[in-house]
Amino acid sequence: MSYLYVGAVALLLLSPARSIAENVHDAAAKVGATDSAKERAGALDAETINGEAVVVLSAGGRVEEAFEAYARAKGIRYGTENANGQFYFQGSETISVDPTNAQWGKARVLAFERALLEAQTAFVRYSYGSQLAEIEKRFFQDASDGADEFPVTGDAGRLSALIDKALALTDAVLEKRLAELGVDPEEFRSKPAPQRKKLVEDTIRTTTLTRAMGDMAGMFPVQTFEGSDGKGTHTIGVVAMYSPKLRQLADDTRRGKTPLLASVPKKPLAEYVPNDPATLADQFGMRVFFDQRGEPCLVSYGQWSHNYTGTNERTRERRREAAKASALERADSYITLFQAGRLRLDSEKEVGDAIEEAILKDGDGNLSSDDITRIIDRTNERVRASGKADLIGRSQLPSRFFKHPSGHEIAIVAVAWTLTGAESTARVRDWKPEQQRRDRS
Repeated sequence: MSYLYVGAVALLLLSPARSIAENVHDAAAKVGATDSAKERAGALDAETINGEAVVVLSAGGRVEEAFEAYARAKGIRYGTENANGQFYFQGSETISVDPTNAQWGKARVLAFERALLEAQTAFVRYSYGSQLAEIEKRFFQDASDGADEFPVTGDAGRLSALIDKALALTDAVLEKRLAELGVDPEEFRSKPAPQRKKLVEDTIRTTTLTRAMGDMAGMFPVQTFEGSDGKGTHTIGVVAMYSPKLRQLADDTRRGKTPLLASVPKKPLAEYVPNDPATLADQFGMRVFFDQRGEPCLVSYGQWSHNYTGTNERTRERRREAAKASALERADSYITLFQAGRLRLDSEKEVGDAIEEAILKDGDGNLSSDDITRIIDRTNERVRASGKADLIGRSQLPSRFFKHPSGHEIAIVAVAWTLTGAESTARVRDWKPEQQRRDRS
């Protein structure tokens, strides 16, 4: 079964028979036909911010195809600024377990967050990153006379002589004689360790150290895809967008001030948020809308799941409440990272190959050759995204529970930031006791 994912403001029902490219192309045409926005610090309509605002079908491991179709329809190149000053980056992640696993609902959310982090990392890498690259080649060869011979050590000669003299003795007598000679019987019984002598080594190694640290505020997902191979493997794909105007919006909302960004009046916030739990279950991350006053508002969707399958209702309710609390934290975190997110990348990559020719001598003194080619491919990477922002201006919208077709119950929480909410919260924070009595008349 294909799952439908919403990438923006409006939900348009598309025929499953149509291709991804056709759907995205039609959606892009709708973006070009939007109303002109009023100016404050530069007009930007909700449809422009949130992408093409359609449901996109992605099935059977076609996430990469969906990325390409999206780019063609939007006329963009990932990682390159377009005519509107926007940058798009993509990321994907395979859900770590299949739907039969009790933790699949949680793994699905984590796959989305990994995919989004991949897109955010690409943005920070190419906007703030630096790299140190080093290539090292090493060659060694021993073609000397006697290079393939192993020297006999004093200990080895002594043991060999003892063996010759002790062949006719019984084990008991042998151990006694060895003890008299100061030789540990156990050590005597063990064969000499195998020896290895390298004749040729030819190695080339490339090491790259990449570091990046910078702001990713103003970046958020505009489109989500899911691909399935029909056998239980699901992949989540995310397209995220950044622009200087959204960076300004992020800073304004973080400080609780009137955003410079505005649009023509649209509709109340409540009309943007779906009521249908099945539709809500297709929402990941944050969206930007414009309300009936033309003011921008942020809506963030958080999801989490529980794995309780028993029949005790009290236990079920406790698990549901815990899942809802986790979903709330996820929704809040998406807004925080939009408002004040920073990311640090430390990556070390080493690749190359090593060719070796050697001779081996085993414990019995037998010789053999050893030709080995080893591929070197080591990665050590750490990515850390963080952000700190007040919760001022945020409010929780009604939560929902949805029984996913996979059988998992998902808790869905929506959180909204509005200018009205920021202003009312600021009045609460700034409250001071009155200094004189009010007139009661």
